[in-house]
Amino acid sequence: MDFIESAKILVPALCGLNLSVFCDDGQTQPLRLFEKRYAFSAKLQPSFTEKGLLSLFEKKGAENILVIRDALDIFAVMIKINKRWILLGPFCTANWNESNAISLLAKNGLGIAALLPYKSYRCGLPVMSEEYIIKIAALLLTNTVGNPPRELEIINMAALKLDDLPPQISEAYNDFSQVNRRYAWENDLMDAVRQGQTARALNLLEGDKGLWTGIRFLTDSITDQIAGSCTLRTLVRHAAQQAGLTPVFIDALSQEYAQKMHRHATDAQQLNDLLHQYIAAFCRAVRDNKKTDYSIHVKRSVQYIELHLSQPISMDTLCELNGITRQRLGALFKKEIGKTVKQYIMQRRCECAAGLLQDSRLQVQEIGRYVGYEDGVYFARVFKSVMGQSPQEFRNQKKYF
Repeated sequence: MDFIESAKILVPALCGLNLSVFCDDGQTQPLRLFEKRYAFSAKLQPSFTEKGLLSLFEKKGAENILVIRDALDIFAVMIKINKRWILLGPFCTANWNESNAISLLAKNGLGIAALLPYKSYRCGLPVMSEEYIIKIAALLLTNTVGNPPRELEIINMAALKLDDLPPQISEAYNDFSQVNRRYAWENDLMDAVRQGQTARALNLLEGDKGLWTGIRFLTDSITDQIAGSCTLRTLVRHAAQQAGLTPVFIDALSQEYAQKMHRHATDAQQLNDLLHQYIAAFCRAVRDNKKTDYSIHVKRSVQYIELHLSQPISMDTLCELNGITRQRLGALFKKEIGKTVKQYIMQRRCECAAGLLQDSRLQVQEIGRYVGYEDGVYFARVFKSVMGQSPQEFRNQKKYF
């Protein structure tokens, strides 16, 4: 992989800036794709169209760093290295300002109907310093052809004066049916998660991947893909909460997968696999939660206990979590589970310990600490009172090793 190919990966990943490479080989498909993705209006942005780029390639040589600014105040930087044109951008140099946007659209013959599509387009571009992008271009030159930075040539691309008709907006930004479809899809996905329907939720994810974020990624880098998946993950979290899972449980599960995505997703396929696992985990948790007829206070307490088995769990904490008194929570546990809160915690800790005694080589004292009992003797006494055997007797009876 040469330096330019490496830069195509590194530049988007490090700063969110698109880097396109166009070769002098007569292939126009990359130019058409670029136009479809980045030209809001072909008339106002001729430099981002297939025809406009070809014209620039023909007229300009390899002497200068070209800084392009179009009628919509969108920028790009271009350089030529050997037989390849490198385009950095498009990008903006200022944050979104509605008053400035209205003035700019009116000046260029676009009415208020173009404001929302233009906002969608412009806010999908990175905001960066022009000088910073020029430095990146100079760095590319230094590490490829070895030449010192070239002279700057500023190209102000005025709107094309082909006729008196108002400029047209690209279909990619003027098609509101896509937005309506996305919101309908999001509602369907949330409903599937609320019902705990894993197969349906995963079929929706696979059925129309072009809709699942509603974001035109700044780049195709895995960093941007992970960032964009936040929209999907948020939908799943909200649906899970509506289904009755507690925020504490949801946050713990969500953070687990967020960490996996940031640490282990190195390409789109790995990210897709983790998103499948993420949705399946929440659907499974929703189904498990629906299996019981517990009241919301007991469900909330049970989920909290599951997440904190190895930590001290006080009655006051559970009462504060539910906003009810100790007497009320104790009565609910006794009625719905048939145990006191303390008895239920002991049971769950011992059940967890039993699984570890069967399926691990951990020492009994280590297992005791893992489930919240620092004193090994006390753990053994509690375990025997709940399970009818000492931890060692239980392990010997169920021994797999």
